[in-house]
Amino acid sequence: MASGGVGSSSRYRGTVEFSTKSYGFIKLDKGNPVPQAFFDKSSISGLIPDDLTDLYKKGTKVEARIDHTDGKHKIKFKAKELQIVTRNKTSKSSQGQGGGSGYLKHYLKDGACQLEKLAENLSNAQDNCPRFLRNNDVEQIRNVVSKHPDWFIIKSGFVCLKEAEDDVLEEIMEEMETYNNQIPFAAMSAVIPPDHDHRKYLHSREQWNVGIKDFVARNKTLVYWDEHIWSKGYLFSRAEIMSKFQKDLAAVGYYAQFVTQPVATSSLRGHYHQASKEVKEVASAKESDFKEFLDRNTFFFVVRGDNVKECPPHRLSCIESFYQKKKKNNKKQSATSTSSSNPVPQTRKSSAPLSPAKQPIIIPPLMQVMPSQPAPASSGKKVSKAFSDMEAEFKKCVQVTDNTTESYSFEFNAPAASPMLFDSVHDSARSPYQSRLFSSPETAVFKKLIGNNIAGAIQEEILSEDTLNSLLLLRLNIGKPPMAIFRIPGEKNGLKHDLKLPPCKIEDIQRILMQPEVVKSNDRPNRYYVKRTLHSILTRESAGKVNSLTLRCQVHEPSEGLGLEVRKWKSFTAVFTGNYPDKYIYNYLRTRSQTLSKSEDVLVIDVDGQLYGNEEHPHGSIGTVTRITCPSSADLSPLILESIEHSHGHMITVDVDAVDHLKAIQKMCGQGTRVLAAVSSDLKSVAESMFS
Repeated sequence: MASGGVGSSSRYRGTVEFSTKSYGFIKLDKGNPVPQAFFDKSSISGLIPDDLTDLYKKGTKVEARIDHTDGKHKIKFKAKELQIVTRNKTSKSSQGQGGGSGYLKHYLKDGACQLEKLAENLSNAQDNCPRFLRNNDVEQIRNVVSKHPDWFIIKSGFVCLKEAEDDVLEEIMEEMETYNNQIPFAAMSAVIPPDHDHRKYLHSREQWNVGIKDFVARNKTLVYWDEHIWSKGYLFSRAEIMSKFQKDLAAVGYYAQFVTQPVATSSLRGHYHQASKEVKEVASAKESDFKEFLDRNTFFFVVRGDNVKECPPHRLSCIESFYQKKKKNNKKQSATSTSSSNPVPQTRKSSAPLSPAKQPIIIPPLMQVMPSQPAPASSGKKVSKAFSDMEAEFKKCVQVTDNTTESYSFEFNAPAASPMLFDSVHDSARSPYQSRLFSSPETAVFKKLIGNNIAGAIQEEILSEDTLNSLLLLRLNIGKPPMAIFRIPGEKNGLKHDLKLPPCKIEDIQRILMQPEVVKSNDRPNRYYVKRTLHSILTRESAGKVNSLTLRCQVHEPSEGLGLEVRKWKSFTAVFTGNYPDKYIYNYLRTRSQTLSKSEDVLVIDVDGQLYGNEEHPHGSIGTVTRITCPSSADLSPLILESIEHSHGHMITVDVDAVDHLKAIQKMCGQGTRVLAAVSSDLKSVAESMFS
């Protein structure tokens, strides 16, 4: 550590522990005069990237001077003259730094390259590549780039030649007027002809169309959509075109969650029935319509034959900027209208952090998100993990009191820990909430049970505004904020998320249980059902008092089973429970039951009312059937065997999770009854051997 203190010319080393596009925080090494400091673009010495995370990711070793801030904020120390510390593995390699920049410049003439991929490529170089660049060390490359800002620039994770990027963008923008601000991809060969100086640079080491799309992805003034390159300003100014584009983006965000590996287009199309109404309008379940949707969005979906190979994350990240632009404009319009109608100053309030898949990247109004991971609720959740992590890190660094309305989060345009907005979980008078999410009778009952505040908090976290089934369950524990579990596409289990509400009190739980729609079960203690719905409630007690309540959300939606793992044999059809929450499988079983019951004799053996509820009259989605209810799956085999002699044409059941259950079903099928059942994925091999 250098001698001297804060404000001196001494330099101190540390590690980036958190960064965003415009600012971040450094954790200084032990023994330094301060433990932590923040930095922004004014702190950088040398190359200033468009996005600080391109160079200063979490874990990057840095060195800087430390100075006091102006004292207006909670963070007291700021880094200045910030530089990356290169892990030089050999002292001899330093003499090759000058040659390293020349080699890198020559190498990038064949096309910009993603930083990590560039490090990997150079590690396998067989020519005169300097030794220090062959260490597969990203920081070595960053160091070379930062010392030559006139030659190199890092954009969206790509190491680019600055001159080539500027020249190509200038020529494309000059041609925009000729093509009415939308250049067809086929015309790009005329804009950048084969003999052009930068043709090879744009072609990259990939195919020509890949190079063009990656160039658009890292230049935010352009948009690639419907096989055209658009001027972003023009596209955003055309309301009708922009509306269609935004709807496509919503569908892209939804379907991209399921492309974590190469997937058949037919399988991807199978997720149609769990999509929101907005997504269904854009890409219907028809094969031809879905193909048209993919063809319009080849920027996001890399299609090879009948398969979607991948959804490149660096392109999916563009979606967020498109929505941010729209939201920014909406905020401006809202502020203008508010100021004209109401001269009273408005309190500034932070927005809730979103998802990407979400992702799961955050992709409003879905999911959510995003991959980096699937979202629906984000997610998929439904909540963007990236932004959740960012907020958690930010909370550690910035203390926000209840009356704080401004913080670094506003200065740097990032989500912050906002003061608690409500005094009570069920304070409906202070939080009126209206949404299509709760417009159906069963969802309206659910909203009535939980109250407006929780309903509003759930709406903010669900990326699809049209289906409450993205919520798997809601849990209220005394002394803790309400916790919701949202669906993660492609997984059976969901993502837990504490809602931004005060801790629950016993009165909040009692309020739900005292609702007239809530009825206690006669057969099972601590179990309740909700009249005229498929929702159910579980409670836990301590010392004779209820201290926890779990509300399971189930809204029936007709389903054709697309996307589910369905295996059909001669007389037995199994729906394996692996990649979907049970509620989605139940939707399919109910739909099949209703269809079959119109012309067939159908028996439904339900476990604990999961298919048709617990009331005397079954839920209407099941059709006209013969019903048998058993309290648990342990009682399932005897009931199936007893039903064989009644010779029903079809039998539908759930919770088949033991070999004895399959043996009972095998006997029933042997007597001529066709069986449809939800079967545990653990029994796949057993079912194959018994019914094949």
